[in-house]
Amino acid sequence: MEEEVVRGGAEEGQISLVALLEAAKHRIGLILAIVVVMTVIGGIFGKFFVKTKYSSSGEVIVMMMTEDESENKTSSTTAYQYSVYLAETINSSLLKSDLVMKNAAETLKADHGISIRTSELKSGLTSSVSQNRGIAISMKFTSSYEQADVILNTVINTLVKELNSKDEDGNYKWELFGNSVRITSAPSAVSNDSRSKVLKYLAIFCVIGLVIAAVFIVIVVITDDTYKSKEQFEKDTGIEVLASLENIALAKEKKE
Repeated sequence: MEEEVVRGGAEEGQISLVALLEAAKHRIGLILAIVVVMTVIGGIFGKFFVKTKYSSSGEVIVMMMTEDESENKTSSTTAYQYSVYLAETINSSLLKSDLVMKNAAETLKADHGISIRTSELKSGLTSSVSQNRGIAISMKFTSSYEQADVILNTVINTLVKELNSKDEDGNYKWELFGNSVRITSAPSAVSNDSRSKVLKYLAIFCVIGLVIAAVFIVIVVITDDTYKSKEQFEKDTGIEVLASLENIALAKEKKE
């Protein structure tokens, strides 16, 4: 029979799992309310206060061309090695260079009316060298600008323009070391994280709600100095308990 005798000094530092579960059981409504409120706050925060990120992907192919003339003939193996080296160099040193970023930003403002800082271009642009479908530099641009595909396309075109020369007809020459960067495909359609960001913050704030509820239960148990048994009361006080009354609320719960 569960009973409450009197209030007194419970042993400090002792928190049992049973006590925690019992406290949580009697406050389940409050716990659920905390979790639900925090989850709703997370959803509102993710939807209205976190900026939506827009992204687009594209790539350029990098290939060293072999020479047809016998005296300048370049083997396919050597061309491949040079292409890998060129791709790595462009990706690490040239793609995000001040020259490419500045010219891309100026073109975006003049041709598309998009005002973006070079620092935003650099921070939003990620790239890597891929050899799955030839030697290519795969790029992805992510930012709060909805025209992510236009921005990435401008960056790619600027890079190709800076690295390749043109002939008299205005066409790019695809020949030697500095003239072997081609656009393989237009940037992909813009995608955004408007849904995933809401789900992300729903999950984060739900966990925060659970943590707050757990901390609350621990505090309740720590600060609860009610004796749960006459044995503990007699042990702590040295006073013999002659009779005890069952907690009225608990007795009512059992009857129901």
